[in-house]
Amino acid sequence: MTDVVFPPVGDAGAEGVLATWFVGDGEPVAEGDLIAEVAVDKVDMELTAPAGGVIHLLAKEGDVRRQGAVIARIDQPHRPGASTPGDDADLKPS
Repeated sequence: MTDVVFPPVGDAGAEGVLATWFVGDGEPVAEGDLIAEVAVDKVDMELTAPAGGVIHLLAKEGDVRRQGAVIARIDQPHRPGASTPGDDADLKPS
């Protein structure tokens, strides 16, 4: 899982507004896709997906957030043949 954070915007602790989501909750995204626009001190910034997968929105349009706050999470899709946490494939004989 990858956190999507409100981008650094200047002074530590600075706040901004999540202006627009360009994706919906549960939609697939690819790394680098434009996913949101945030507004800070009369400046709008575009936010891109840091990874590919399925996005889960944790903030609503119009919410005020501090820089570094988690505003969404991206679940990476399961790759065939890859083990998942708890799979016996990850265990090695002792």
